[in-house]
Amino acid sequence: MTVHTDALHSAPHIICFSAKNHRGEVLVHALEEKEVFVSTTSACSSRAKLESSTLHAMGVPGNQATGAIRVSLSYENTKAEAEQFIYFLKDILQKINEVVK
Repeated sequence: MTVHTDALHSAPHIICFSAKNHRGEVLVHALEEKEVFVSTTSACSSRAKLESSTLHAMGVPGNQATGAIRVSLSYENTKAEAEQFIYFLKDILQKINEVVK
């Protein structure tokens, strides 16, 4: 897992990361099945299917940029929801890794 969000120079409620050798869209759809909604793009470029120009400018390699996921939280999200997201993500990655072997 690689976190692309710079903690010092970014909005504190948004995190962007990628999982090595995993396509962002696959993770987005798997999380949707759990009713967890994340994105592979920023809100201002959600219709574009190109590599993120922001991640490119940050020096993120192309394979990581195309696999990046963006998670936005609000003041209404709870710690339990964050923990559930982490649980779902770990479970999804494990299942994908078992299939891909």
